[in-house]
Amino acid sequence: MKNKEILFLDTETTGLDCDYHEIISVSVIRQSDGRLWTWKANPEWIDHIDDKAIAINGYKPQDWGTAITQNEMAHELGMILDGCLIVGHNPKFDLGFIENLFWRHGVKCRLSHHAIDTITLSYVYLVPWGLKSLSMDSIRTFLGWKRAKFHTCMQDAKDVERLFKLLTSWKRFILYSKLISKKLLGLFRWKK
Repeated sequence: MKNKEILFLDTETTGLDCDYHEIISVSVIRQSDGRLWTWKANPEWIDHIDDKAIAINGYKPQDWGTAITQNEMAHELGMILDGCLIVGHNPKFDLGFIENLFWRHGVKCRLSHHAIDTITLSYVYLVPWGLKSLSMDSIRTFLGWKRAKFHTCMQDAKDVERLFKLLTSWKRFILYSKLISKKLLGLFRWKK
């Protein structure tokens, strides 16, 4: 485990069911050198697209004009993920879709089921300081990070990396000092 390459990953999908919906975009960031890969793939099951998913990720067919096929994405992604440790925000969701993609397109990949979940890290390190929801948008708001209208896998993967590094390094103690100062200021404000 110690020598596994760490990859930060996020997907955007056409719905929530990995057996019925598909990945339409995926972003991966390699921790060792910061290299970023992003794929957009045209959905094969157009009639399976869920309107709720589209409202979240902003999928529009015209924006996918130069997208690759599901098969191409599966094979390219398989080469990158092989034998690596995944960090994600609810990576079980992403890995379910990726496993299904690999199965449908015959990709052989040693996909690790040992993943690091930033939801768990946030529960341990941010909920005690007042975080009310574990959604990525709630975490962004809590930490004062920028939020976008639509979710993109690229921004989400970057924020997963940022959150992981914040919560697993000495930087979390700087965050704690800011949160303590904020709480103390709230205690000493005069009520009008």
